[in-house]
Amino acid sequence: DWNNDYIEWNESDFCGITEVAVPREALWMPDITIEEMTEKDKAPPSPFLSVFSTGWVSYRDDKIVMSTCKMHIFYFPFDIQRCHLSFKSILYTDKQLNIFINSNNAEITNLSLNTIRMQYEWKLLHITTNTTTGDYFGTTQDVIVYTITMERKSALYIVNFLLPVLFFLCLDFASLLMSNSGEKISFKITVLLAVTVMQLILNEILPFTSSRIPLI
Repeated sequence: DWNNDYIEWNESDFCGITEVAVPREALWMPDITIEEMTEKDKAPPSPFLSVFSTGWVSYRDDKIVMSTCKMHIFYFPFDIQRCHLSFKSILYTDKQLNIFINSNNAEITNLSLNTIRMQYEWKLLHITTNTTTGDYFGTTQDVIVYTITMERKSALYIVNFLLPVLFFLCLDFASLLMSNSGEKISFKITVLLAVTVMQLILNEILPFTSSRIPLI
């Protein structure tokens, strides 16, 4: 939402009309982009702007955002991730365009939780907002940063990997009670092969990283 001083009108002079819809190409729009976005938005843009008699302009649009996020997976699958979405102008400096946001983090989080249809592997904990000023090629710009904190749902990994590995570990210790050395060796080899297969399956779903190997 933004204000345009050049399109105000007196409602009484125009049959009490308080709002009109105009094509988005007919008026100026702020060039807001998401800095972490890695792919072009594939959702069709909304074709209209809502213009009010006070000069206030409103634009509502849905976006499909593919973004980057620095992951810390040392405690996988019990990890908590914090991803950022930074909204900024492409062209305008902070002297030409000021960006203001709703700073009520609880309200933003509740709105997001009510909007999400399915959280799948992640559980949304909370969203916080922050306003900063970034330096881009010698110019300063207002940047709005949304920090999304998510917790991985670990129940699936516990049932499919941790419990079977602990079970194999107990079998390995139990084999120490076997008296026949030949049976003991063959049993240990069987347990080792089972653990190796579990590790191969686990490696396929582990997040790839070049910094720290997951503790699991």
